[in-house]
Amino acid sequence: MRILSFLVGAFISIADLFIKRRVSKRDYNGKVIYNKGFAHNRGDKFPKVVAAVSAGLTAGIALFILSDKIGKKNVLRAVSSGLVLGGALSNSYERVTKRRVTDYIPLGKYVYNIGDFAVYAGCAGYIATELTEKRGEEDGE
Repeated sequence: MRILSFLVGAFISIADLFIKRRVSKRDYNGKVIYNKGFAHNRGDKFPKVVAAVSAGLTAGIALFILSDKIGKKNVLRAVSSGLVLGGALSNSYERVTKRRVTDYIPLGKYVYNIGDFAVYAGCAGYIATELTEKRGEEDGE
């Protein structure tokens, strides 16, 4: 299942970076923001630190996937881990290479990208697998 995590991560990362490149080079009718910090531009005065922390956390996620007991049948856990990795990888790549992240999906007063939503969805899925596994242990499964 680890290979599934890495395949999902690669797909999300490539798709997000492709879209970011397209919206950066073309006249885009939507709102495009170049975020130099973490979420909602926090830490924007320190882009090198933000890039280093982001790259370190992304490497940590990859190592976690390698060490995690995803299991042979837990597809949701594998996909969820891959979503988190893919979102983190695409944003970290931009932070390291461009010292900014391209956000292009306006939602309310903030602007996001596919990588952001992948991280949110992956975290939710991973938590769901943890809760169902804990419930199964309590029920004697």
